[in-house]
Amino acid sequence: MVRPRGLHLPEAHLLVDDEPVSAPVADVVTFLARCGQGLLDNGTGPYLYLPKLETGEEAAWWDDLLTRSEEALGLPPGCTRVSVLVETVQAVYQLEEILHALRHRVTGLAAGRWDYVFSHLRTYGHRPDHTLPDRDAFTMNTRFLRTYTEVIVRTCHRRGVQAIGGPIALAASGPFDESVAMTHARVHRDKAREAKQGFDGAWTLHPALVPVARAPFEDRDRLAGADATGRWRAQGEDEPQVVVDPEALRDVSALPGTATLTGMRTALRSSLTYLTGWLAGEGTAVIAGHIEDFGTVELARMQLWQWLAHETRFAEGPTMSTRLLDRVLEDEVALIRRRGAREDLLQHAVRLLRDAVVAEEPPAFLSVQAYEVLLTVSRSAGSLEGGSAA
Repeated sequence: MVRPRGLHLPEAHLLVDDEPVSAPVADVVTFLARCGQGLLDNGTGPYLYLPKLETGEEAAWWDDLLTRSEEALGLPPGCTRVSVLVETVQAVYQLEEILHALRHRVTGLAAGRWDYVFSHLRTYGHRPDHTLPDRDAFTMNTRFLRTYTEVIVRTCHRRGVQAIGGPIALAASGPFDESVAMTHARVHRDKAREAKQGFDGAWTLHPALVPVARAPFEDRDRLAGADATGRWRAQGEDEPQVVVDPEALRDVSALPGTATLTGMRTALRSSLTYLTGWLAGEGTAVIAGHIEDFGTVELARMQLWQWLAHETRFAEGPTMSTRLLDRVLEDEVALIRRRGAREDLLQHAVRLLRDAVVAEEPPAFLSVQAYEVLLTVSRSAGSLEGGSAA
């Protein structure tokens, strides 16, 4: 299963009429051209996992891209199947339209919790009454997140596609000690909640957690008996229309926890650590027991921006300011430097992150600016290698 990049990203290494091709077009066409027929010959097929969708029109664009690609490559119509990651506030209001646009090839909708929180901040971050506490201070049982997952489940049940629970971003590596047992317990609780909600399954970022994540769903279906599929899956289009409650989706008034100076440090440290590794070619990183990706940086920098924009007072006493940001940033840079990070990449990471946090209007996606820096770093490295070889 391939996850193409989002529509906001270009592919600078593939030009048409001297312009970069859209990154997902490059990803999808390359995948289908190289692997599509081989997968079909092996009794399976090409499967895609579509990120960042916001509207039914965007879903229709994806369907048109796949239809035209199949036709151009001589693949059977509709052979490319897709699941859709629901990770934007806008998409929750158009799940029916998204499923309709992709109705000939869609298999499921998947919850993307932290990217969804990032989207919430992008959408409502300018409002002081939507200031969020530390990322780890609230769970999926909080009202705005539980409502989001309930809409996904109800829509999937009505339309007969799979509802896939949120990702497990915990790392279960090393010897089976107390920390691993605690990780397994957290995963089991989270998946038990999703199973009770009616999700059909979940996805993990670490293969060791697959049996742990699967168990609550198997237990639920075993207790339900032979009619488990009928109980947990779609009953057909005669089910009532899914109604989205905008007040519940926006309600962050009762979130537990608060913004803390510790949370600010954690956000800076994880973002800088990840960005430095990403510029060196690492797609994921294990940070404090969590498997992190670029979504970690996007959420962290938006929280930092929001706290700065609204001059949030931390639980420890200090108020978020540019001066405080720079002071803590200096401490965290020194810590990462002592751990052996490449100085040039670390400085690029610092500039990317700080510029996004102090900007009057935060960039929609930091990955766009980061990609430009990555190209600069890659070209610089290529020039150095070429000069050395010469």
